[in-house]
Amino acid sequence: MAAQKGVVILVKKRIFHLVFLLTLLLPSPILARDYIDIWPEGWSEVTPLFTTSIFTDRFFVTHDAQGTSFLSADGTYFKETNLTYRRVYAGAILEEVVLRSQVELDSIFLGLGEGGRRHVLWLEHGPQGSSIQHTSFGVPYAPEGVLTVLSAPSTIQDLAADQAGETTHLAWSQRNRFFQIRYTRIQDGEIAAVETVTDTEELSVRPSLVVDSRGTVHLAWMETGPAGVEIRYSRRTEEGWTTPRRVGEGSVQDIQQGGLIALAAFGEEVHLAWAALPRGSSRLHIYHASISAEGEVSPPQVLAPGSKPRFVQGTDRPELVWQSPGAYGVEIHYLPPGEEPINLTVGRRGAFRPEAFADGQYRYVFWLHASPEGGYEVVGINNQFPKALSLWRQMGIDEEAPWYHVGFLFLSTLMLSMVYTAANLGVILLAAGLYSLLQKVERYRRQPIWYQVALSAALLVVLRRLPFIPATHPQFFGPLHHLLCVATATLGTWLLLHRVRQRGFLFTMAALVIWMVLFQFAALIPQNILL
Repeated sequence: MAAQKGVVILVKKRIFHLVFLLTLLLPSPILARDYIDIWPEGWSEVTPLFTTSIFTDRFFVTHDAQGTSFLSADGTYFKETNLTYRRVYAGAILEEVVLRSQVELDSIFLGLGEGGRRHVLWLEHGPQGSSIQHTSFGVPYAPEGVLTVLSAPSTIQDLAADQAGETTHLAWSQRNRFFQIRYTRIQDGEIAAVETVTDTEELSVRPSLVVDSRGTVHLAWMETGPAGVEIRYSRRTEEGWTTPRRVGEGSVQDIQQGGLIALAAFGEEVHLAWAALPRGSSRLHIYHASISAEGEVSPPQVLAPGSKPRFVQGTDRPELVWQSPGAYGVEIHYLPPGEEPINLTVGRRGAFRPEAFADGQYRYVFWLHASPEGGYEVVGINNQFPKALSLWRQMGIDEEAPWYHVGFLFLSTLMLSMVYTAANLGVILLAAGLYSLLQKVERYRRQPIWYQVALSAALLVVLRRLPFIPATHPQFFGPLHHLLCVATATLGTWLLLHRVRQRGFLFTMAALVIWMVLFQFAALIPQNILL
């Protein structure tokens, strides 16, 4: 009996000495993070660019040979925002110009015209009402005149536009008893007559506009009524605007969250993407539909949970980015043609309002992060300059402090494995009872130590899967992982107890507990790394 107690005490001393030694070797485990940034394979570092606000529904980004241009509404108070244009080249901001300062901005737009000319529109509110302004300039920036497209005492909101050569097409929602969609265009500084696209007693809001390769103007909007929200579509012909057609269902929740319809033309087809609630769901999902050259509308397809979809600019096929709820906040997802969505978000910071463009075969995606210094930060990622993954990162270890992370991972997994072992106490006690019964048979009692450890392992593996015994199970990553955990626990238990000669009840309990701790430890290691 004394020898058996000595065995248990010896094992406890070994574990205590190991933990104590690790504590001495890792004097600052708090420097290690309990997670690593999971990097999307083949993508670059996430690069912070500048600080902005969220007072408008989106920021704009375009790209040409002169660099990447951004248009954003910056500021800390929504009635005192600055309309700011920036041009970035090779990662450096070459130009930063405030086009309009200290105003209340509702919507903005940035487009590229012929010869790389930048066209900017903005909708601002003031004491006298609302107005839409337009300006254009070349590279480098030189100030030019501002053209007032529309000024009205009534409420104007939701400006949308598209640049086709040197013609700027724009649409907005204007209140005239009810909100209606209006349209006009600007060419050579001349403003065409304003056209009314909708004339109903419903609320028509959130227009989106695109011009296809034939010069046809396509318009989509959200129309709210007693039956809910519908996505409506019309195109402009020589006879005027076609009768609006229903594309699919929208969502009041998406409108309240500043949602917009993504609209893009690919050849003679027009594609739409928006967010809505599927039947029986309280979470927004991305919907996608297309309209043929003949005006036929395809049935909307649900792609994935998310909102704020945007088509990638400069592609010949539909490619989407959107924001989606994740385990640690909102994530940015990118959907290549014919593939599964890719999570581009790195770390555990919420990301939202993505914008993207293509530069040949490469993709550049930008979104907003909450900045620790206040405001919101525009950050970008691309697959042209992929981040090199070190061996530590490939193993799932923080490459900035690998040994701290290893130590933290060991101690946290060891403590968690003990918690899981305690949760499996019923399994251990039942296994101990069955093992004691088997030991009454001479054939089993005289077997070598490795046989006894393997027998204990077999009992635990079977009993922990019985549905009527309370047990807690870690997450396994396939049958091979489960087999490795069993083999590791069995080998480890044998190594710790193979010199023990006395075998009684304490030996049985020690073998079962040690095996369960090692089994849970091996099972929890990949779970702790990935989650």
